[in-house]
Amino acid sequence: MNKNIVEFYGVLANCNIAKEEAAELIHAISKWERVNGVGYKTDTTREYARENLIQAVADCQNALDSMAYALLLDRDAIKKKIEEADERAERLYMEHAR
Repeated sequence: MNKNIVEFYGVLANCNIAKEEAAELIHAISKWERVNGVGYKTDTTREYARENLIQAVADCQNALDSMAYALLLDRDAIKKKIEEADERAERLYMEHAR
């Protein structure tokens, strides 16, 4: 993330970019699923779908970092919420794995 670029474009633009990148990530996930037999067939290759997914994840993560910076979100609070989500997922896994 380039802080100068984030500051230049401001909060609204960074929020819009994050939304666009999230949409592209959803599209890349769908394409990857189709290549792997979920849903309708596609002419996309597995290699392309995988590279596209990697690029979409990277772009989305960068956009989320930029948005968090632009909105002055507390990174420690975000990390804590991620840890809480991981703990919830672990509890659900343990309940269903029995």
